[in-house]
Amino acid sequence: MERLTPEAREALDAARRVAARLENTEVDGEHLLLALVEEPGRSGARLVAELGADPDPLRVQLEEELALRPRVPGADAEPDERLFTTRLRRLVAAAGREADELGDDLVDEEHLLAALIGEDGRTPGGLRLAEHGVTRDAFRAALGRRRNAGPDAADGSATTDAADRSATTDAW
Repeated sequence: MERLTPEAREALDAARRVAARLENTEVDGEHLLLALVEEPGRSGARLVAELGADPDPLRVQLEEELALRPRVPGADAEPDERLFTTRLRRLVAAAGREADELGDDLVDEEHLLAALIGEDGRTPGGLRLAEHGVTRDAFRAALGRRRNAGPDAADGSATTDAADRSATTDAW
């Protein structure tokens, strides 16, 4: 997908690395969610924290969930060869629709997180987010506050307009 920002591409690459580390055979939404929340500097982790959810317990729950998935011991050697599930591909498409709804030209980490939140408890990742109070309405409100705060926001994490974001045209 050409609309992914470098940060969104990195999040998907991180999801592949998570799957490799856990020796899972495929990359799914929970791998992406874990990748988004396990690094405190990521936009996803900051947004989850802004919503009052502690990313650490969420991370532990996701790791426990992913430990139940099919594993291939020693399969951590080639993360780039991990295939995305149909669900993850649909989540990326849903992230594109989220970007469109928000008037953004590019798909960033926040849109990927919004797509995961949009699963509303129908999947393990969506259920974990809902259990931690991360809802679509709360997310949209936090994102609105972040965008309205501008570049001088206290945590430096304010989102800029899509036109100001760097784009990449590599095929995904």
